[in-house]
Amino acid sequence: MSGVRRDIGGWISGPAIGRDPGMPPAEPVRAAEIRCGDIIAYDGRLLTVTIHPVGAWYLENGEHVSGLAVTTQDGGAHWTLYRRGSDLVMRVMLS
Repeated sequence: MSGVRRDIGGWISGPAIGRDPGMPPAEPVRAAEIRCGDIIAYDGRLLTVTIHPVGAWYLENGEHVSGLAVTTQDGGAHWTLYRRGSDLVMRVMLS
């Protein structure tokens, strides 16, 4: 699959556009497409996906949201990212 895509507005975007020069190339993918072992770039960190269950959660306003609870790891720190399946995340492109 090519790393260059056309977005909804017709703009061409790809892994190198708007990327932090200190980070490896990454491609935007839907959260539903990531798998355990994938590495995602998030908030200036590289996070390894360790668990990828489908689920649901509630927002502070009480809205029920179906989506994914993606458990990640960076060294000894662990995070859970809550994303809708259609939300884009940046998956690192391994060579």
